Amino acid sequence: MAVHAQRSLQGLRVLLVEDEALILLMTEGMLQEIGCRLFGAASTLGEAMSMVQEDLPDVAVLDVNLRGEMSFAFAELLHRRNVPVLFLTGYDAPGAEQIWGRFPKLQKPCDASDLKQALLHLLDKSDKGSSIR
Repeated sequence: MAVHAQRSLQGLRVLLVEDEALILLMTEGMLQEIGCRLFGAASTLGEAMSMVQEDLPDVAVLDVNLRGEMSFAFAELLHRRNVPVLFLTGYDAPGAEQIWGRFPKLQKPCDASDLKQALLHLLDKSDKGSSIR
């Protein structure tokens, strides 16, 4: 926990993928409040895929279910490219944990403090497992 207190999210470039406009705006605001920069915001996986063609974010925050399209394959793609992934979701289906279990998740609705702690934990975990940042 001491690492959390010393680490800053200032300037962290976050890709946000969320299909509900109000939640997207609220989450953008929370990310800015905790010091992050928005790498990009997408409401579909197609938009998100386009955003990562030329450059990669520092971290991705993904909704699991985007109007019936599941984001697990996109999360795997980002993971293979050393981009840490956090699922921010209200989706909780039986068996889904087997698919997304390797990625941390934060239940919607959440507040800025919850989001900050989840991102700090994700970055701590990523630092131990890879060479990002």
